[in-house]
Parts: sequence; C-alpha cells; structure tokens
Amino acid sequence: SVSLNWMVNDTASDSYTYRIEVRNGHSVNNKTSNIPETEITGLNPGTLYTFTVFAVAADGETEGEGASISVYTSK
Repeated sequence: SVSLNWMVNDTASDSYTYRIEVRNGHSVNNKTSNIPETEITGLNPGTLYTFTVFAVAADGETEGEGASISVYTSK
C-alpha cells in the first residue's frame, strides 16, 4: 500500500473533496477522500504508479490543477 498526504493552502478547503487518480501504465482508477490524506491498497509489487490529487469544489464538478508523484511499490 501507499500512504499519501498533502498540504492544502486555501481558506475554502473545508468544502473540498479530493479525487486521487491512480495510474499504472494504461490502467487508471480513481479514489475519493474528504480529508487531505489517503491510503491506496491493492497495488502490485515492484510496479511504477503515478498518483495525482485533484481538489474538487463543493459542486462536485470543478477541479483544481492536479499535483502528481510517481513511485515504485516494494517488491
């Protein structure tokens, strides 16, 4: 598993949810969180994943620019 947490620098952030895009090659999955942290489970060992976090406004549609990180899982 991979634990992610991120800093939020916006006074309106109490109303945000977060969409976490989990990308592994051509496979893309999405997870949501109501707080600025999450744990991603069910990952394959020794595999490169890119995680991108998007802030989603209260309307459930408006998203901010995503922030990404790429990591290999342990073998």
